[in-house]
Amino acid sequence: MADDARLVNGLLKVLTAPFYIPIDIGKGLFQLPFGPIGGALTGVYKTTASLIGGVVDMAVGGAPYAKYGLFFI
Repeated sequence: MADDARLVNGLLKVLTAPFYIPIDIGKGLFQLPFGPIGGALTGVYKTTASLIGGVVDMAVGGAPYAKYGLFFI
């Protein structure tokens, strides 16, 4: 994957991560009695995993551009 694409993919993962919680709670509403709680836990897990993965993708995608940071110091 190209560095630019990985950087943008990581940014999209980070920006869309918080939406997993309400989506999974909504899916869990139809699975009573513990569906909403399980949905919330699943959403928190997916949010955390997406945030960590997105940050790693942004770091790896942006690392080749770190050499240009010297010009701005």
